[in-house]
Amino acid sequence: MPRGRSKGYANRTDLQAGKPMAVDAPTGLPYGQNKALRDAQRAVPMAGTTSPKPPTDNAPQMPSGAPMPVVPLTAPTQRPTEPITAGLSAPAPANEVQLLKQNYLSYFEDALRGPEIPDQFRSFVVWLRNQ
Repeated sequence: MPRGRSKGYANRTDLQAGKPMAVDAPTGLPYGQNKALRDAQRAVPMAGTTSPKPPTDNAPQMPSGAPMPVVPLTAPTQRPTEPITAGLSAPAPANEVQLLKQNYLSYFEDALRGPEIPDQFRSFVVWLRNQ
């Protein structure tokens, strides 16, 4: 099988990279590791980066204006009156326990007939049945 670039790969953008990246290694490595890293980069050079293509007219653009501030995860909510389910595609059920009972109780009761059922699951089914 022939190696290298051939006419069959003319449309491959990863093979059309520019010249290889410059050899570079961080400072502060233990004795001898900097030279070893540079030698390894010379032996197998990394392909150069290609410049990104400009976006087409139909590509989505980043919104202009001031960016939104970053809110820490531990910060208090900025929308205290908004339910946590706001924005979901389906409305939150009014009573999840009743929906669970309607949709799954028969399956849970069938599972109780199996061998080695944990007591916690058995207690859960009894609790759900009494709701």
